[in-house]
Amino acid sequence: MRDLLTGTRLAIMLGLAIVLARVLAYPLLPIDETRYLSVAWEMWQSGNYLVPHINDLPYPHKPPLLFWLINLAWTFFGTSDLVARLAIPVVGLSAFGLLAAVVRRSEGSNAGTIDRAPLILLSLFPWTIYLALSMFDILVTVCLLLALWSQLRYQSSRTLGWLLLSGFAVGLGMIAKGPVMLVYWLPLMLSYRAWRGEQKGWLKGVGLATLLGVVVVLAWAVPAAIAGGSHYAEAIFWRQSAGRIDNAFAHARPWYWYLKLLPLLLLPWTLTRFWKRPLVATPLQKMALWGFLPQLALFSLFSGKQVHYLVPTLPFIAIWLSEQWPKITDKRLWAVPAMLLALAVATWQLPTLALKYFPAAPLASWTSYLAIIPVILALLVWWKPASRWLMVSLPLALNTFLLGLSPAIMQYYDLEPFAQQVTRAQQQHAVAYVGGYANQFRFLGRGTQPLAELLHGTEQWRQEHPDGMLVVVLRHPSEAQKAAAVATSHYRSQFYLLVNTKDWPLFASQPANDAD
Repeated sequence: MRDLLTGTRLAIMLGLAIVLARVLAYPLLPIDETRYLSVAWEMWQSGNYLVPHINDLPYPHKPPLLFWLINLAWTFFGTSDLVARLAIPVVGLSAFGLLAAVVRRSEGSNAGTIDRAPLILLSLFPWTIYLALSMFDILVTVCLLLALWSQLRYQSSRTLGWLLLSGFAVGLGMIAKGPVMLVYWLPLMLSYRAWRGEQKGWLKGVGLATLLGVVVVLAWAVPAAIAGGSHYAEAIFWRQSAGRIDNAFAHARPWYWYLKLLPLLLLPWTLTRFWKRPLVATPLQKMALWGFLPQLALFSLFSGKQVHYLVPTLPFIAIWLSEQWPKITDKRLWAVPAMLLALAVATWQLPTLALKYFPAAPLASWTSYLAIIPVILALLVWWKPASRWLMVSLPLALNTFLLGLSPAIMQYYDLEPFAQQVTRAQQQHAVAYVGGYANQFRFLGRGTQPLAELLHGTEQWRQEHPDGMLVVVLRHPSEAQKAAAVATSHYRSQFYLLVNTKDWPLFASQPANDAD
């Protein structure tokens, strides 16, 4: 049975179950997911697959691969929310198989590491969180693993097809998220002597693959720059790549920010003896450290920092931990079961927590009984620490908690009903957004028109559109303001309100608190 249910197959099955459960139970999360799906929707509407657009303007912040994949899914399966939200996570599931294939092709590989690595990847806290989201980083991870696996195949066989596939995957990684793909790729590949020893022709193969990757991304970027105009060209060739390194326009954080987060990023393994020496005892561990440490150092030096920027390095952490497995599990564990019991307590307290943080969305009392799942997992890990239960316990316990909380999240984060009302209003009135608009409503409302963005006051626009409507974001709207609004919706700790222009004086005294 164990041969049939390999670690890779089990990781894919559990990953798919997590993706389906989260997609069905959770709304599209603003502002990132709602924005990216709206960009894909505008691409679908316009048929312009070269230059992504947001609110009818060129969108230079991200290359188009994610939007292409969503549009490809819509072409074959229809334009439903479910298809849109599954497209990227389903592609992400291939990372488990590619990781096992990379280990199998690497020097010093063994059956145990091949079996464990995909499950340990699934176990890592950031991976289990981001796997179900329509974002770019797991997509980049798939491209990176495909490029590495193909390069290893090429180096062993000298077959041109594998070299071409490696270069194509490097190019896809750059079409997924830009030149940052090279930050993950080059330090690992140029350090081959440290983890693979001398190998004739390695540097030539890596150089050709990288060059081919640049050609692939330029095959999109050059025509897109011509079609998108000078401002779009400057953005995709400079401001969205090198400009982020020196002076990020968003997410600027101190150099040590990632170091503070490492214990959280490495959960649940920070609660084990993963650090037992020797730390670099095998060729696979050497490769894994070169796939993580230089990238961590580089991203620490860059101005802009987000947790998900490190997601493409997680497979290498999984490889390193897989090689440490005998040391991790040589004694009975207590900290991981303790963490699971803490999650059980939090799950038992879900109705109380919801009343405190989501007072408008009380949870049913039965959600407390979901706590039995992390309790059982804690007992299994305590009973058999050297088993797969240790690897799957955190994803199962954490997603149990998230699913129990989902009714409250739906109430506070589901913008679809409000977005549909905005779209209906646009069919009869001019509608504008007071503040910075992140295109939250276009896809959810299946809109066909842009929304005017009022960044510097509303007076002129109101004079030009006396019968228009405004979308306002308020932190603490009064009962009178709620009553005057045509539609309202929770948005995190704030409210969206759709109001008539003539009612604006009631809202003008309380400026909008737009979190976008």
